[in-house]
Amino acid sequence: MKILKAKKKLKKSKIFKINELTYVNHNLLLNDLYETNILLDPIEIKIDKHSSVMGAQGVYYQKKKYVVYRGSRRINTAKKMGYTHIEGVIIG
Repeated sequence: MKILKAKKKLKKSKIFKINELTYVNHNLLLNDLYETNILLDPIEIKIDKHSSVMGAQGVYYQKKKYVVYRGSRRINTAKKMGYTHIEGVIIG
C-alpha cells in the first residue's frame, strides 16, 4: 500500500483507494506532482447518489461509491507513480 498524502492538511480529509474512485482517465499528468512527488491539496470527492445510470446501447455504468469532483489529473499522475491510495476530502 503506497499512499500519496497532501501537504495541505484538512480536518475532514481521509485516505481513499484509487481503484474505488470514479474519475476521468485521460492520461494527462501534472508535471509538478510527477517531478516533486508533492501533492499540495487533497482531491475533492462527492458521494455518488445515482441509483443506476445507463450508457450507450443500454449498457449500465459500473457504479462506484465515490466520484472525483476535482483532481482527476492528480489521480492519473499518482497511478503512474505507483500509488494505490490518495488523500481526499468529501465535499457537498
